[in-house]
Amino acid sequence: MKEWIKSFDGLRFFFILFLMFHHFDSFSDLGVNGWNEIMSWLKEGFVSVNFFFLLSGFVVQYAYKDRLLNKKTGSIEFLFNRLAHLYPTYLLFFVGAIAIYSRNQWLGAIQSSGFLLHLFALQSWIPIAPQDLAFKWNGLAWAVSTEIFFYLAFIFLVFIPNRYLIAFASSIFIIVSLQISIIGGSSNLAGWFFYISPFCRLLDFLIGMVLCNFVINNKYVKKNRTIFSFLELLSLVVLFAFVAVGRYSDIPWQWRWQIFYLIPCAIIVFVFSFNSGVISEILGKPYFSLLGKISFPLYLCHQEVFYLIKIYLCKDPMTIDMLFIYGIIGIILSIVISFIVYYTVTKPVNMFLRRVYKGNKSH
Repeated sequence: MKEWIKSFDGLRFFFILFLMFHHFDSFSDLGVNGWNEIMSWLKEGFVSVNFFFLLSGFVVQYAYKDRLLNKKTGSIEFLFNRLAHLYPTYLLFFVGAIAIYSRNQWLGAIQSSGFLLHLFALQSWIPIAPQDLAFKWNGLAWAVSTEIFFYLAFIFLVFIPNRYLIAFASSIFIIVSLQISIIGGSSNLAGWFFYISPFCRLLDFLIGMVLCNFVINNKYVKKNRTIFSFLELLSLVVLFAFVAVGRYSDIPWQWRWQIFYLIPCAIIVFVFSFNSGVISEILGKPYFSLLGKISFPLYLCHQEVFYLIKIYLCKDPMTIDMLFIYGIIGIILSIVISFIVYYTVTKPVNMFLRRVYKGNKSH
């Protein structure tokens, strides 16, 4: 069993935090004067999507490649383990979303189109405008649907040599780039294709796998603390530079949502995977590790929390300061809820399901 890369836990939390600030746009429809200017500084938070999909490819390859190749873990067991980790928490917040957004119309929600696709986490697979399917109910859960697609692809991709993975990733990059250049944002499916589509998002996951292979094959690289501390700082500076360009430039959303942030995210995952600099040491501290562990329930719950705060607390007259304070309260509440869910649902149910599976397998 490989040693876990502790810095990834801290990185997960801070990228989730950036995404939560991005989702302060939940309050934009309140029409508070000056709020749109605040959001213009937070709008690039979707960079977190590139980061998490890329990190997912790295981590799954890191944890499971040898086990699958050496037949210590079978493909079915791999898929079961990943679903045991994701689905109970996903289902909890799916039910919560129906209760929150549908209110007294539960039956109508259950009978509505797309319900079964959401129930079985298939909503991102269908080429329908996101607002009509993937963003219904818990609009953040589409990423779980896309992750499941990645896991199914992984049981085949894991056996492919790195040079072919690079060729496959390059092909997807070319296809997506051509589609952006030709179609742009004119199609009503552009949002699905350039942001939701599991096939297009597979590019992030593949890059993560490729980076992991490179790190594993060069695991004896001399890890100079001073050099890696500089590289870690530099990688974060590169990310902030890209975010600043995204904030101030006129780069079309299709490029920014899909392609633009691949480079800084890949650099960060690669550099921090060596876990050798000062920043890595800080991010690997137990408190950041714990915050990283709750990042999955935190991802799924925070937009629902923001919605409830908007409905029940945001009353006229509102100011920017008040709204920002409510947003911070929403973040704190989301963290508290995530701790509770992690220790009462995510972790214990995952462990229980794995024990049941192994028990049935042994018989």
